[in-house]
Amino acid sequence: MLQEKNIIARNILILEQLKEVIKAFGKQNIDVILLKGVSMLTLFPEYIREREMEDIDLLVRKSDIIRAKDTLISLGYEHVPDDPWAFTPVCPNSDNPRGQASTASGKVDIDLCCDLWYLDSKENIQLWHNAIPVNIDSLSNAYILSPIDMFVHISAHCAVHHCEKYMDSAGNKWERDLKLILEKYKLSPDTIKKELKKNGLLKPYEIYMSRPVKTGRYIFDNRPSEDGRYKNVASQFIGTNCVRDKFYYFLLKHQIPNRGHILRFIILPLNKKLLYLYKTIFPANDFIKNRYNLKNSRQILTYRFLRIALLLRGLINFSNNFINHLVFHRNFT
Repeated sequence: MLQEKNIIARNILILEQLKEVIKAFGKQNIDVILLKGVSMLTLFPEYIREREMEDIDLLVRKSDIIRAKDTLISLGYEHVPDDPWAFTPVCPNSDNPRGQASTASGKVDIDLCCDLWYLDSKENIQLWHNAIPVNIDSLSNAYILSPIDMFVHISAHCAVHHCEKYMDSAGNKWERDLKLILEKYKLSPDTIKKELKKNGLLKPYEIYMSRPVKTGRYIFDNRPSEDGRYKNVASQFIGTNCVRDKFYYFLLKHQIPNRGHILRFIILPLNKKLLYLYKTIFPANDFIKNRYNLKNSRQILTYRFLRIALLLRGLINFSNNFINHLVFHRNFT
């Protein structure tokens, strides 16, 4: 009961913080789509009792991203180190880590984005056409994703940023989010499968919904096989001939630098891989400036070349680790 009261109190503060930001964006004619936790609480008010949140995730149009950043800074936020589009509330005399509400203000970090990584340019534009307006304090600039877009987005987030939680026997908030969306909107299994497959997310989603259980060294599927025994999820990947699946399993099991970028690249279908690779190697100047805390155009140009070298070094290290992983399993399976 005490934990529930703490969650409710924290969520009330976060929703008040959200209203403040949306109102400030509205004054600058900036539309915003609520993502993940804040969208779930807007859609399911009763969920405030149990849905924990670490930050506020917001999507704005690409043409509005700089003004949105400036608006947050004017409200008293500052850049989170090493994360160009994450902003933390400035709180004097506070050393709280990212993702924890300040004890003084009760505010959490805000993550901004201007596109969803698994969509191409046309699909990101269509996302706005499909978005649904929501009434937050009579403000007219707030939206949530359409039901199927919301389902796919949460699935994508799980597949990349919380893949290690596939090992959690108790399930987690993302699984509850997906189930609530399914129950409310009665999404067709064929529609879900089509949209997930189009974005390379079908296999990760299937792995996630199998709810594997960690037991000692092994990972087992909650669903028994025909002989009544629990299946080893790892065997789905170790025995497969699909290189992509082997990569994905390897990344599920290992914490390595740039894992998120590599997971995204592996998951994406072929027609989107090159676009994602280009955006990763040659990001916008504002990204480089804020990512590396640079001051002038000369520094930005220098770090453009340095970034390529850093990515190549990371790729070489990852390749060596993956080859060693394959050799190990070939010798012991």
